[in-house]
Amino acid sequence: TRGKAKRKADFTLRMTEEKIQNLEQDILNIEKLIQEHAADYVKLTELNEKRELLQIELDIQFEKWMELTDA
Repeated sequence: TRGKAKRKADFTLRMTEEKIQNLEQDILNIEKLIQEHAADYVKLTELNEKRELLQIELDIQFEKWMELTDA
């Protein structure tokens, strides 16, 4: 059971790291779009809201990652 728990923890850690990488890339993509739509207030507002939500999720995943690496 200890080996199974270790494998599960390793898998969870890898998945969390993958989510972090994907979120970071999504944020970079949104930031590029923000630059492209700087003159469009409506689009800019929408993109900023998306970026904010992605950042919140990224913070959550970082907290999860820190918990998993401390274990």
